[in-house]
Amino acid sequence: MRSTETPPATVTNGMRPRKLLCKCPKRLVNTKWHFLDGKNITDDEVRKIVVEDFNKNIKSEISVDKKTVSKEVRKKNSSVNKRKSSQSIGWGCIVFLILPVVFLIAIDILNCCIHFQSRLGDRKRNRIGPTCNIQDFER
Repeated sequence: MRSTETPPATVTNGMRPRKLLCKCPKRLVNTKWHFLDGKNITDDEVRKIVVEDFNKNIKSEISVDKKTVSKEVRKKNSSVNKRKSSQSIGWGCIVFLILPVVFLIAIDILNCCIHFQSRLGDRKRNRIGPTCNIQDFER
């Protein structure tokens, strides 16, 4: 029989191991964080260092402007609907929205014309006639 004993886990008391435990080829291993190996540093401190580096260097490179993503652009643009029924409904709505505004403006213009016409008409009637001579009053 084979024994299936596992090797005891090494306790580092907060220290990082001196060597990586994985058996990956060296060309595939990122050595960016190897300066932390063997230091007396806790996992929380390592996490804080990694998050700071991520926010400072990596986040700006991988972030995407949400306004330029095709999903957001498609959400803001309406599609063309060339069916006759949809076009007639659209034109009908435009007419019913513009017609009351045009009607109100026409009434205002008509009222202004009537007002100015009556004012100009009053001026013509109230004009002073030709000056009369004093002799006309003496008689």
